[in-house]
Amino acid sequence: MNMWLFVAAVLAFLLGATHSFLGERFILRPLFGMELPKLLGSPRFMRRTVWFGWHLTTVLMWGMAALLFNMSLGTGSLISARTIIGYVFAICAVGALLVTRGKHFSWVIFGIIAVLTFISKQ
Repeated sequence: MNMWLFVAAVLAFLLGATHSFLGERFILRPLFGMELPKLLGSPRFMRRTVWFGWHLTTVLMWGMAALLFNMSLGTGSLISARTIIGYVFAICAVGALLVTRGKHFSWVIFGIIAVLTFISKQ
């Protein structure tokens, strides 16, 4: 096991968790107490989109942590980088679909990326 990559993976995971927790507490809550502009006719949709975008960063950090952990295992790894990336984009697609109730079309692109990643043969 490559300990440098393992420690990097742990730090990336902790960074994502800290980003979500502290961001929710010190940035998003105060921000949502303010009057926000309407997005697609709704301040609620704006809040949900901002909230999802903030936590999407965490999902991506955790995806990077998974890649780093996988790399730390060396050739003994059972999961390909392609599989990890596919799952990260699938999670992003489902999250965007659910949180925005399909109004924000990022879920389509995330989903296409996930499918293309899973079906690739390389």
